[in-house]
Amino acid sequence: MTQKIFSLLALALFLFMGVGCCPLTKLNISIALDKSFQDKYGMNREVTVDVVGVKEADNDRWKTYSMTNYWEAADTMRNTPLRKTLTFNSSKLDPQVVASDDPMWSQWMAGTSDKHPPQIYVLVQIPKTFDRAKDDRSGSEDPRRQILSTSSCIFKPGAMGAPPTVHLVVDTDRLNLR
Repeated sequence: MTQKIFSLLALALFLFMGVGCCPLTKLNISIALDKSFQDKYGMNREVTVDVVGVKEADNDRWKTYSMTNYWEAADTMRNTPLRKTLTFNSSKLDPQVVASDDPMWSQWMAGTSDKHPPQIYVLVQIPKTFDRAKDDRSGSEDPRRQILSTSSCIFKPGAMGAPPTVHLVVDTDRLNLR
């Protein structure tokens, strides 16, 4: 009887340890310029957007890194091989998509697991002057940075399509998740 109870407790513990893990999911990441951007900055204004896959071990560094520093010409953080750069022109408001079948996803997902999923950082170079001391903020609080989870618990494939599509819009002064 004691062995049976111990076996049931061990099974319950094993099942409990697995609760809360969500499978990884690749996303379709759609990014577009808002009409307000075009109205404020005019036609033919280029905007650069970097999409970066960040492993769990590097997440804190990326979350707190100065976006003002990141967009400086000589910044070394921007030289990561896990970066995909998109260039937008304000004369064209059509979205660009980093599709779930984009080859970068293989690099972003390499060496990760359900328990240690990568985060996808979407970083935009907004054409205005930012002050490090006043404007730089941590995580998605910085208007130039959005952090997307690859956990299927966050972006449910059934509710958002399969694979899920995340829509981001560059407004006049920030990157918004819509």
